[in-house]
Amino acid sequence: MEKIFNTRCNFTKGLLIVPEPTKIFPPDIPVKAKVDLATGAVTLFVAPEDLPKLKGSDLKFSS
Repeated sequence: MEKIFNTRCNFTKGLLIVPEPTKIFPPDIPVKAKVDLATGAVTLFVAPEDLPKLKGSDLKFSS
């Protein structure tokens, strides 16, 4: 299953996914980058321990 989430950038925390923008203080989920040092290819991902925060989201956006 895929969902589209809004993101925001914070100067101290970096790029974050905002799973529930309707909440006053939604949980921040950091976006991590995996870099292939040989080719320079970058893959963005969410750490496995943060996935339950996204799966529990009530957003109805999907692709």
